[in-house]
Amino acid sequence: MQDWMEKARKTAEKTYGDFLNQVVIEQVIKHDRIGLLPDKKREKLNNGDLADVRTVRLMSISGKGSDQYPQYTNITLLDHLLSVTRGSLLLAAMNWLSKNADMAENLLTQKLAVIAATAFLHDLDKDLEQARSVVDLKPADVTERMKRYGIDAFLEKAGISLTSEQLLYLIEQVENTQSYRHLTTPLPEGIGDELAHYVKWADKLDGIWLNSDPIKGGFNGVINRLERDNSRFDENSLLPHWQPVDIYDPHHPFLLDKLQLFLSLFSQAITGIPPLLEGHHDGRLYLLLPKSHFEQIVDKALNKLGEALPFGLEVDISNVGVPALLNGQPTHAELQALMLDKIKISHEKLGKLLTVQVKYKAHLTQNLDDLLGDLDLNPRFPKPSSNQLITLYDNLEGLSVDEEERLRYAAHLALMLNLKIDKGKTLTYEQRETALLETIQLERPAFINELDDQKSRCVVTALWAMTLADDNEDLKEAIWEEDALLQGWLEGSEEQIGFNQFMEMGDGDEIVQQVKAHFRALLKHQRVSAKNEKALGRCLFTDEPTAFNNPINQATGLLGVKISAFSGRDHRPELLTSDKPHTLVSPVSMAEHKIRHDIQGGNKDSVPTWISSPSTVGLFGGLILNQEMSALSLFDLSRLDAKKGSVLYGHETYQGRLRLAKLERLSEKTKDQVIQLRLLLTAARRTGRPFHVFRGLPTTQRAFFYYDAMPPLLKNSLETMHYVWKNSQMPWHKWNWHKPF
Repeated sequence: MQDWMEKARKTAEKTYGDFLNQVVIEQVIKHDRIGLLPDKKREKLNNGDLADVRTVRLMSISGKGSDQYPQYTNITLLDHLLSVTRGSLLLAAMNWLSKNADMAENLLTQKLAVIAATAFLHDLDKDLEQARSVVDLKPADVTERMKRYGIDAFLEKAGISLTSEQLLYLIEQVENTQSYRHLTTPLPEGIGDELAHYVKWADKLDGIWLNSDPIKGGFNGVINRLERDNSRFDENSLLPHWQPVDIYDPHHPFLLDKLQLFLSLFSQAITGIPPLLEGHHDGRLYLLLPKSHFEQIVDKALNKLGEALPFGLEVDISNVGVPALLNGQPTHAELQALMLDKIKISHEKLGKLLTVQVKYKAHLTQNLDDLLGDLDLNPRFPKPSSNQLITLYDNLEGLSVDEEERLRYAAHLALMLNLKIDKGKTLTYEQRETALLETIQLERPAFINELDDQKSRCVVTALWAMTLADDNEDLKEAIWEEDALLQGWLEGSEEQIGFNQFMEMGDGDEIVQQVKAHFRALLKHQRVSAKNEKALGRCLFTDEPTAFNNPINQATGLLGVKISAFSGRDHRPELLTSDKPHTLVSPVSMAEHKIRHDIQGGNKDSVPTWISSPSTVGLFGGLILNQEMSALSLFDLSRLDAKKGSVLYGHETYQGRLRLAKLERLSEKTKDQVIQLRLLLTAARRTGRPFHVFRGLPTTQRAFFYYDAMPPLLKNSLETMHYVWKNSQMPWHKWNWHKPF
């Protein structure tokens, strides 16, 4: 990576970040919305207690696409303006610094500030909702928008003074048909017509990318345009040299999300710049990566993808409450770290480790209140059910960090007392219980001794041991610390064999290699092949040849995948002579569905409907984004009250990579379907991002909102509303959708 590349990115990031905060977030998103708010709601809004449900005005206007331009993908005007802003900033900074790496920083910052202002106002006619062929922009129009959006203050803060006439002059240079329509006084020193050319260029690239024409649009169109404009660049510049990535793999969207993230990260780490284009939508992953470092970026991204797959050590609890350790032979320190990991050992899994037989509930309620009350760890039983087992902690809401840590230590001890070891000569359940009591050297409470079920008794004993160790550091060290009881059980000693000697490493390494091989083939446009194409089994999801003798089981933990003996699914062996399940999943699909389970949690009802919405849009979409993939559900995207959970305020999609409602189970009842449709439309309106809902595999759609699973009743109702609105000749955001028709 050359120094000027990193300097170009950082300078463009700084200018774009300032513009985003000062103009887009503080003015456009907070104050330029459609409709009025009552005073009480406005007060809550200002205090951060309430999200603003009103639509951001620039999100209600189409930037490209819509009925007028059906050959273009439909995006909001705000997304288009920010795409052109990012693109022009980074293209200009890279071109200037590739020729003069020592360019004065103050001059560079001022030039970029003017470019940002010009780019954001370059479609002022669309902003004013007037046709370009009719409207004659006036300096007064520019003045009003400069003040409304705080652009005048942004420029002043950057040390540049620009009149509305001068900015209008630059805006008009972006469009050939508008150039020199209004002359102006001389521009400030160092600010010339060429600044508008970068905006014009970014606008062209964004439009070409959104064009559906297979030759003039998309990847081909963008690359051809870059090569045609090659004369603009220094011979050392990376700008015209880009390698496309175009993968359609609709079966594995969560893997594609991770691959996009790592390709983008390593593009910046290795070359100093993010991909020119990047996105994942409707099952398709697309990026434009620097060509000179393409192989290096791909190698590092695939290695990182392999490291990120959830095939490390994990705790599994069977339906009868017996725990087991999978995919590893951990040391005591590794297992202890796992037990304290709030992501890998979720609250739900922690509760499953602390379960007893339901028949003991009445016997234990008061006794455990007395035992644990001083530590504020009274049991939290779930609602009555037909289950034979009951968790002592249905939820951990309101617990402090220290209180939850105490429970995790107890769960660690309960795990080791009840751990399933299938083979080998090692400590039995009874021997472990006896050894623990000998270590404690106190008489166990009578109410615990009265529990005749060994596993339930050990769970309650673990909680009792935790309470004793809370004010007895020596006992805590004797049980949980280095060279203590639990370490001896797990790792063994001269006198006994450790539990970890009888644990299997699992198929994690093999799955990681198959995932990397799968995506390496797709990245290089090679045929994807199974490890053994003659294998007798077939993957439940993709029909890929896979080993017949390696079915999944309950411990595999795949989202929405049942393993019952009979299901009627295609490609699933069912033997009338056997009651054993035999469901086969290929290594790549195994990785995909494990990630889904880790992110979305379990789903007992069905495989959810797939919702596709991109986390990045437009040119250099990864610029300044928080790189963590935060997940938001459909309810999170629609919630208004911050006290009730995660709330979307409107700026998050422009500052971070958000996983927007990827999987949602849609109801079968018409009443609930209406509510869910409202939630989907609200989410699209509040995020300003396309939402496409599919009941099967996704297909490429250019519409802003697409719903192939929509019930006929709802579809007909919306068509009627659309017809009435269309004939009203009224902007959609001014139409009274609540009146009868």
